[in-house]
Amino acid sequence: MPITPSTGGELAGWVDGSNMDGWTPLMAGKNGVNISTQSPKGGMNNALQLASIAGHLEIVRVLIKNGAAINVTDEDGDTALSSAAEYGRTDVVAFLIEKGADRDVVSDRGWTPLLRASSNGHTEVVRALLEAGVTVNKQLPDGSGALQLAAGRGHLTVVELLLDSGALMNLVDSAGDSPLIVAARHGQTDAVKFLLEKGAAIDLASRNGWTSLLGASENGHVDVVSLLLAKGANVNKRLPNGSTALHVAASNGHLQVVKLLLEFGVPVDVVNGDGDTPLFVAAASGRASVVKLLIERGASVVLTNHSGWTAAIKAAELGHRAVVKAVLKSNTAMKVIDMQLPSGATALNVACEHGRFDVVVALVNAGADLELADSEGYTPLITAAQLGYSDIIQLLVNRGADVNVQLPSGGTALLTAVWHRRLAVVRILLDTGADIDLCGDFQNWPPLTAAYFSGFSDLVQLIYERVPDRLFN
Repeated sequence: MPITPSTGGELAGWVDGSNMDGWTPLMAGKNGVNISTQSPKGGMNNALQLASIAGHLEIVRVLIKNGAAINVTDEDGDTALSSAAEYGRTDVVAFLIEKGADRDVVSDRGWTPLLRASSNGHTEVVRALLEAGVTVNKQLPDGSGALQLAAGRGHLTVVELLLDSGALMNLVDSAGDSPLIVAARHGQTDAVKFLLEKGAAIDLASRNGWTSLLGASENGHVDVVSLLLAKGANVNKRLPNGSTALHVAASNGHLQVVKLLLEFGVPVDVVNGDGDTPLFVAAASGRASVVKLLIERGASVVLTNHSGWTAAIKAAELGHRAVVKAVLKSNTAMKVIDMQLPSGATALNVACEHGRFDVVVALVNAGADLELADSEGYTPLITAAQLGYSDIIQLLVNRGADVNVQLPSGGTALLTAVWHRRLAVVRILLDTGADIDLCGDFQNWPPLTAAYFSGFSDLVQLIYERVPDRLFN
C-alpha cells in the first residue's frame, strides 16, 4: 500500500522527508538500508514499531517480509507487539503473533502486551492475546495484574475476558489491593457488581487495612457503597487507626455516603483509635454539611476524644466558621460552647490563639464566656494581645471583655502586648481604658517601664503621650 499524506499520516512525512544532506529514504534505499535501524524520534522507535503504533498493517507486512526484526525493542524495552497492543491495533497484533512475536515480552518497566491492552480497554486486542495463550496473571513491579488494571478503569468486557481465561479473582498487588478493592476505590460500579457476582472476596483488606467499602466510602462513590452494603460488606471493618467507613466518608465530606451508612445502621458516634467520632473528623476537615447531618442524626457535640478535644474546639482552631456555627445551633450548644481542653482553653481562647476572627465573632455572638481563662490564667483577650490580633482585641473590648484582668503573675493584656511589641494592640487597649499603672510579670513593672526596656521607641512614645507627667513609676 503506498504511503500518502492521507493514508500514512506522520509516517508519510518521514518517508518523503530528507536528512541534512538532502537524502530521502528512497535515495538511501537505492544504496541498501537497514530496515531495523532505530530513530531518536519517539524514543528510539524502529520502522516496524512505528508502523505498528499507527496501525499500518500492510507496511508491517512489507517490513516483516523484508527481514525486519520482529522482537527488537526500543529504549523502554517495548517491541512492535507491545506498542500495537497499547494502541489497540488488533489486526497488527494478530499478524505479529502469527509471525512469531514474543507474546509475553516484558518491557523495562514490567509491562507485557496484555497488561497494556487491558489497561487501555482494548477488548479485541485482549481477546487476540488470550487466544494466543499469553500468560494471564503477569504482574507489574507494583503487583498490579491485568485484572486490576482493567477493573480499576472500568473496562468491563476486558474484565470478563480475563476471568474467563483464568485471571485470579483475588490476586493482590504489592499494597494488598485486589481487583475488587481497586474497582471500588475508583467507582467502577459495573466492574464491582460483576466481580462480586463471580465470587470476589468482599471484605478482603489491603496491607493498610483498606477494604472495598472503605475505599469506596473515602472517595464518595455512592453507587458502589450502596451495592457493597446490599451484598453484605462488613461496615465494622477498620483501618489501623480505628477509622470506619463512616469516619472516612465524613472526613472527606461525602454527604450521600454518610447518609447511606447511617441508614444502614452504623452508630453515629462510633470512635476511632484516637477517640474521634465521625462528627469530630468532619469538623476537623471543615465539612459543615456533614456536621449538620450528623447532629440531625443524633451525634453528640459534647463528646471529647482521648486528648480532650471537642469537635467545636477543633473547628475553632482550624478556622472552620460554618462548622462552629452548625455546632452552636445544636440543642446542646450551651453545654459545649465553654467546654475546656485539659489545658483549660475554650473554643474562644483557641480561636483567639490562632487568629480566627470569624470564629471569634460566631462564638461571641453565641454567648461564649469572654473571661474564662486557661490553666495559666490567659483569657481570650490576653491571648489575643500576646499574639497581636488587633481585630480580635477590638471585638472583645467592644463586647465587654475586661481590659484589666490579670494573670497570676499580675500581667495584664496591656503589659503582655507591650512585652511582645504589639503596637496596634497597645493603642486599642489604651483607648479603651487599660490601666497604665497595673504592674506585673517577673519585674513587677508597669507598662511604660516595660516599654522602655523593650527597646521599642514607638511603644515608649505612645505610652508617654498618655502619661506625660512621668517616665517611671
